[in-house]
Amino acid sequence: MALDCLLINLTRFGDLIQSQSLIHDLTSQGLKVGLLGQDNFASTFALLDGLSNVWALPGARLLAQLDTNWQQALATLSQTLAPIKAEQPRIVLNLTASLPSRLLSLCLKAPTMLGFGMDKDGFGVNHSLWASFLAASSLCRHNAVFNIADMFRHMADPLGFAKKTPSIAIKEPEPQAFEQAHALLADATPYAPKGFIAFQLGASSATRQWPLSSFARVGDILWQKARICPVLTGSAQEKAFESEYQRFSHSPFVSALGKTSLPVLAALLRTVSLLLSNDTGTLHLASALNTKSASLFLATAQPFDTGPLREDCLCFEPHLPCHPCDFHTPCANDHACKSLIAPEDVAAILLAWIHGQSLAESVACAPTIQARVYATKRDPEGFASLRPLNAFARTPRYDWIRLQRAFWSHILDGQSSLPWIPIACASTLAKDFRQTLGQANTILEALCAQAPLLRHPQARTLFLRNADRLETLLSTHPLFVAFGYFWREIRMDMGGDIDNFVHFLHTFRLTLQRLTDHIEVGTNTA
Repeated sequence: MALDCLLINLTRFGDLIQSQSLIHDLTSQGLKVGLLGQDNFASTFALLDGLSNVWALPGARLLAQLDTNWQQALATLSQTLAPIKAEQPRIVLNLTASLPSRLLSLCLKAPTMLGFGMDKDGFGVNHSLWASFLAASSLCRHNAVFNIADMFRHMADPLGFAKKTPSIAIKEPEPQAFEQAHALLADATPYAPKGFIAFQLGASSATRQWPLSSFARVGDILWQKARICPVLTGSAQEKAFESEYQRFSHSPFVSALGKTSLPVLAALLRTVSLLLSNDTGTLHLASALNTKSASLFLATAQPFDTGPLREDCLCFEPHLPCHPCDFHTPCANDHACKSLIAPEDVAAILLAWIHGQSLAESVACAPTIQARVYATKRDPEGFASLRPLNAFARTPRYDWIRLQRAFWSHILDGQSSLPWIPIACASTLAKDFRQTLGQANTILEALCAQAPLLRHPQARTLFLRNADRLETLLSTHPLFVAFGYFWREIRMDMGGDIDNFVHFLHTFRLTLQRLTDHIEVGTNTA
């Protein structure tokens, strides 16, 4: 039986777990689904539910061979792709915007291409508006307003299921994995714990990692007040965290650092009552296993696009005007976000939550916490979203994200009208922010008036000049970077379809004007 759909996902552990809801969507349509991922994350493939076949791309080996013998690299690539081509996938859905991933999608030559692709001349193409938006939003943290899992799902929207409530569940660990997990927890038996909480100490970079001393302080408080024993989780490369944690800790703990395969880690997360984590793949694994979590989003991390999909989980981010910082931007505040959130406040909230209080009641136990605290939820359209749990979380940035979500939903899904969203903080939005919106609307009005010129090649100069002005205006404002990049992508992707482009141009103008109206009314009534 031929493969109906091949997913290409060359991202990391966490994003692979986040693609589970898309896999469920596809298989619920009766499709036979396969996956091509990186070989160094192949152990993750076994956790994903619903895949008919998986293939591992030897990325490191290919790069090494390209440096020494490109013919050998081509042979390796050909050997990797041959069994996939034999399955004759009729749909290739590429979830990764990188050049290698786009090349792979081109090599497979499926009848239907979705997501990120490449044309026969070697230029990148995006096969949907959602793909263009995903590429654009990754450039600016303030424009990353949808969870990555929802963006994956909507990139496959031509298959017709994106508005359904997704299933995020992965495979249940095997009994032997639970046996190994219980054997690790047995180290705490002499101390007679009343429960366990997992601590994921590491993160993808040191800047996104809450201090080990803070984790240890939370562990001490939970042990002293509730006899809840911390379980340290992490890879073999993070084994050194154990001795540092022990240096700060004054209570029992279990170290599973470097001692678990992914199935055993999954069983461990199913056994503990709660996970306290940085923004990591382990957090998404816990979410997919229906384990409660409290997570800390520092530096470039923010819960709007990389938060857990399980509802009613806690998300903390530091209450700082610079958070989240943009990628590749040096910190000007000596990484203040790492020490701002006090472990005593986190511990107080977790204790109340563990003892059965609601999320709102639990957060009220730490009224002075220097963090924006959110609960994860699903909005009426089925998107993963956040509910503010304290005053710090109700910021102009939160309003701006809510407005962007409405704007982009309208643009990307072609909704009939942009809903009116009451906002509380419009008056504090910067004057230059509102000026940029006004200037963008003026240029778009001119573009709509000049749209007929597109049918006359000799008269396109004025239109193209204004189109460039709009891209420059949006791309140079830090809160509109994704708007500018998206506009550029749309111009390129629709360049050969004038009717479709003109229709999009009018939709974009009307929707941006509606967004401006939200801001102006909120400013005048604040």
